[in-house]
Amino acid sequence: MVEPIRKQTKGQPVALQRDESSHDSESLVFTTTHSLHPFTVDLNEFAAGKEHPDVTSEKSKWKGAFNGRELLIREMFGPIKTIFANAPETTITTALKPALRTYWRLLDSCEDIAPVNSVADLDDLHGALQLRANVNGGQTRNFVRIANMARDAIGLPPLYWTAAEGDSPIRDSAPFEHIGRLYHELKHRVFGIFRRWEEGDLFAQSGKSWAANIQERPQNLKWTFADVHATYRGLVTVLEDVAPSANACKSFFGTTDSMFTREQSHAVYGLYPSRHDVEDILMLFLLRTGWNGAVALNLDGDSVDSCIRSHPTSPMHDIIFAVKDRAKNIEQVAIGLAKSSLSPPNLIRALLVRTEPLRIELRKRLEQLLESPHSVSTAKEIALLRRQIKSPFLYVGGNQNNRIHALDVMTYFRRAQGGNGHILTNVIKAANDKWNKDDRIDERLTLKQFRDAYVSYAYQNSGYSWLVAQLAAGHSSAETLKTYLRRRRWKEHGERKIGSLLKALWQEIEERRVVDPAILFAMVQRGEITDEQRRRWQKQKDRTRVGTGCRDFRRPPRNIAPHHVDGTGCRIQRCTLCSYAIVFDDSVAHLARRLAELRALKLTIPLVSWAGSSFEDELEATQITLHNCFEEKTVKAHVVFWAKEIQDGRHRPLSMEGEYGTS
Repeated sequence: MVEPIRKQTKGQPVALQRDESSHDSESLVFTTTHSLHPFTVDLNEFAAGKEHPDVTSEKSKWKGAFNGRELLIREMFGPIKTIFANAPETTITTALKPALRTYWRLLDSCEDIAPVNSVADLDDLHGALQLRANVNGGQTRNFVRIANMARDAIGLPPLYWTAAEGDSPIRDSAPFEHIGRLYHELKHRVFGIFRRWEEGDLFAQSGKSWAANIQERPQNLKWTFADVHATYRGLVTVLEDVAPSANACKSFFGTTDSMFTREQSHAVYGLYPSRHDVEDILMLFLLRTGWNGAVALNLDGDSVDSCIRSHPTSPMHDIIFAVKDRAKNIEQVAIGLAKSSLSPPNLIRALLVRTEPLRIELRKRLEQLLESPHSVSTAKEIALLRRQIKSPFLYVGGNQNNRIHALDVMTYFRRAQGGNGHILTNVIKAANDKWNKDDRIDERLTLKQFRDAYVSYAYQNSGYSWLVAQLAAGHSSAETLKTYLRRRRWKEHGERKIGSLLKALWQEIEERRVVDPAILFAMVQRGEITDEQRRRWQKQKDRTRVGTGCRDFRRPPRNIAPHHVDGTGCRIQRCTLCSYAIVFDDSVAHLARRLAELRALKLTIPLVSWAGSSFEDELEATQITLHNCFEEKTVKAHVVFWAKEIQDGRHRPLSMEGEYGTS
């Protein structure tokens, strides 16, 4: 049921006294106070009715005309302003207005049997009708929340309506091979951008700038690319314009046919990024982090330090972080190698460094506006400048004016020309042209599927660990992860595993009359277990130092043994962290010994070094394994024994992993 915003009012509702004439002069327009995306909300359509969509772009989503209900919208106007006072444009256009339009049409359809002019006319019959019409659950919750606030204001009890809960469709994610091709295409594009900037810097250093000494310029000057770049950067200083326009440059030199005029765009984009550049970098960033586009665009790019910091325990890594507004301001993080130019932190760092002059210019404009008298238009421009200053994705527009822009969360996935072309389309077409023509990437692929692919890849490579997938998705609970794992591929994977489990279970019962959970687990993971392998495990052979078996001792997972040498056995043996481990009934003593070792190590290692290290993860995983697989009394006895052995010096804990020799 839809939860009311407060408890039901006790007793009988008070009598209603409405003065409809008092609303005639009231406006149904207000402006939200969102810091980055304020939006003017006009609700007059719900008072007057609407027959056609406002703009051509709405036609594809338009679901029909609806009549006006002036008293109803005026009663709901106050709650709407309260609920959506700080909402961005996306919330208004995708949540509020669609919900109101849906319910206005629903009320039109039931006008003959249950007419509604006021929130007082809404009752359980309308709740049943919306459920029968299968109205979207989110729209119902929004409408009922607003209606209940309006009803509460006039002393009426809240509505208790059941919201329709539609199942998320089970669909497949893009094949990893296709995502790999897109990654290589984007990688080459971004490398090309970096090379262009480096070449622009070299040209500017080696060329001659005619901006400061225009009088000395020969009449038949033969421009070089180096001179064009150097001169354009000189004009930045002479004209006191961070990005001089083509018209300003023509006016300065008094000519329209020189090489400088023709090649000026090369100089502009040898200095600053274009829209295509920041789009490509954003797509590669999303592919390498698994972030939502809205989270990436919410990066605080006011300075490098405001969104990038050094890893607390690994000097070889950096961390980039942003705030997820929709997740109660939870911080989303991504880690990358400090030496890799394509790591997520370095992609953003490169943009911040390259666009810092643009950001300085925007700060100057903001200071000037803040000193001028405020108006509605000024407030919007101030909000726009603040959003642009914060954005790492600044670029210089490709028009003659060279205006400064920033990718916007409302339009970042569309081309500027007409707003209809998806920014991935050209990347997909280029990748299809370079790779297998028979196995083409679907051009309907969206940026949201980058996140699906990232989470799915982490899920598969971790041995289908929900915990790893949850960390990759940045979710606070496993429940929210289900959306990303509810894909055809993982559904089929689960069905195959269940089939393998049942087959192995009955095979063990038929052949041996006894089912060993460890053997059953190994059979499901490996497909089969030889009699020789069974005998070796029973004789304590092919066991690790913590007493577990291993599904593939000579090919451990890369995340456990990244420097493993092919053909040798695993020397790391942090088995409780490894998806290949097989726990036997007699593994308890060895696992208890490792638990005692880890507890002893924790007392000798500095807290700063211990926190966030793999030892901390291993300690937690070992405790969980012992708790889930063995009796508490047995575990406690073994742990106490090994703790005494360590305390008396008869056993020394291993504080180092095994190493692989190099030749």
